[in-house]
Amino acid sequence: MTLNYLYINLDRVPERAEFMEQQFKRMGLSGQLKRVSATDALTMPPEPRYQPHRWGPRWELSKSEVACFISHRRCWEKMLADDLDHIVVLEDDVFVSEELGAAVEDIISHSPKDFDVVKLDGVPQVCLYGKIMPVGGGRHLREVLQVSASAACYLVSRRGAERLVVESEQFCDHLDDFIFNPASGRTILQLDPAVAVQAIWSEQPNIETIGETVKTSERTQDPKINPQKSKGPVLYRLLKDLKRNARKLSRKLYRDRALLASGGLIGTPRLAADLGQYKKPF
Repeated sequence: MTLNYLYINLDRVPERAEFMEQQFKRMGLSGQLKRVSATDALTMPPEPRYQPHRWGPRWELSKSEVACFISHRRCWEKMLADDLDHIVVLEDDVFVSEELGAAVEDIISHSPKDFDVVKLDGVPQVCLYGKIMPVGGGRHLREVLQVSASAACYLVSRRGAERLVVESEQFCDHLDDFIFNPASGRTILQLDPAVAVQAIWSEQPNIETIGETVKTSERTQDPKINPQKSKGPVLYRLLKDLKRNARKLSRKLYRDRALLASGGLIGTPRLAADLGQYKKPF
């Protein structure tokens, strides 16, 4: 099985590249790890695919959010150009479990359902998931039934990459929401236990040994690439609120009970044993 692990890294942040390279070296997966140069929000030219003010999921994105989206899209394009059946996409601030390679092989070989994307990392966010689908090794998959935060580590099939590329020819949405939105019609699954976790959510015993460059994110903290965004005109915001409240009401009235009765989960994915615990809940 030919599989590449693509990690996204800014040219001007080599410390994060070293952090990722060392982890994969310890796991014996260096030969499969490929670096993808990230789009730099500080220097990027205007992006024609970014189409704000279109009454879509978001009214505007920050420069850092646009750059993040473009960087991930580059990975999907690279997968198709290299004629690969699957890739794992990683951001450069994640702890990865020693079980990563085995988990990915189990998913590809034994997933009971054809998938577009499998979320491999975990975040301390309570979400809705479908019933258990075992894949071996004490691991299982659940269908993602609610938009899930973090695109720090995920497995993509060829079909998934093709759809992601086509459907992002124009975009104005957070990357996480775009990839893991069950309303897209794509088959999106979550691995449990998760085999990766971003440093910002990790209580790893050795968390203090990594540099501040890895533990913090300019994508959320640098004001130069995160200016105040417009949330859109009043009518746009009202329509979003109506949709949000309708979803809450449907969950309260029947959806949550029906999900639990069918074997689904309202909760948080576990982390692999060597990843420690989550730092704090959302």
